[in-house]
Amino acid sequence: MEGTNSGNRRGISPRIIHRILQLLSLKQQQFGSSFDFAIEIGMLEIYNEEVIDLLAPRNESFLEIRYDDSDSMTLPNLTKEAVHSADDISNLLQRGSAKRATATSLNEHCSRSHMIWLDRIKIKA
Repeated sequence: MEGTNSGNRRGISPRIIHRILQLLSLKQQQFGSSFDFAIEIGMLEIYNEEVIDLLAPRNESFLEIRYDDSDSMTLPNLTKEAVHSADDISNLLQRGSAKRATATSLNEHCSRSHMIWLDRIKIKA
């Protein structure tokens, strides 16, 4: 899912967000100041039945899953950061990936965890 940091070797998540940024930027050019958008990204890991915020400082990284009034699952303390460019996306992915648990010291890319990438896109038109 993550891929590498270059060109066609990027994973599906960075490519999708990059494409969304491109499309929203085109709409912004087309409609001018009447169209505005903001994208926030959060990253978490599920490992050994714990939910870990991959963008939070180390001492604040464990999360609790909650349910809101409509019985939707939420993560109220998940760190979310705004992205404005493909470089922002790559930097967040690198930061989050560096905090992931790895299965062994022999294979730094192998993980027995699941990374979840959460996007929030707000559009004002």
